[in-house]
Amino acid sequence: MKLAVASVLSLLASSTLAGPFGFEQGQTLAELEAKVGKLDRTDEPTVFRSVKAPVPLKGIEAYGLLVGKETGLCKVVGLGQDIATNDEGHALQAAYAELKAALTKKYGEPTMVAESLAEGSIWDEPKDFMMGLKLGERRHGVIWSKVAAQGLATIVLQAEALNPNTGFLRLSYEFPNFKACVAAKDELNPDAL
Repeated sequence: MKLAVASVLSLLASSTLAGPFGFEQGQTLAELEAKVGKLDRTDEPTVFRSVKAPVPLKGIEAYGLLVGKETGLCKVVGLGQDIATNDEGHALQAAYAELKAALTKKYGEPTMVAESLAEGSIWDEPKDFMMGLKLGERRHGVIWSKVAAQGLATIVLQAEALNPNTGFLRLSYEFPNFKACVAAKDELNPDAL
């Protein structure tokens, strides 16, 4: 009986400590594939894609994973489903506000809010919201950078536009090993010289 209780408590503790989408800092490629199945390769040797996550989030349809050879998993990006909206982006903004509120409840107030229009942009009317996003003249995102207590370095939520009537959300989590992961990725391969 004591063993069964200890096992249940161990499982509960490990599940409550799980990272974003159930992924953990430092997981190797083999560990990730054991959890979600074979990962899709990309053009980048350290970037992988999956349509599954150990703990999926409603509205997220794909997960990008940055996995360093030495550091293991260092970044997870959740890509949201397409959101049909109007030129003013009402449905996209509503989905963004809902996810931002949930993240704020869990991680506290964001460190930086980047919900602005580039100076001099002609896309300054409410009906131009989606076009401004599409052209990169409008930013609609938030950043949490004081999340070390939760085992994270940075969280970024962004609204993106595919066209004036379709958008999606991008939710990124960088682990504390992210800088080392990127530094190793950017090193020149001496065997290639």
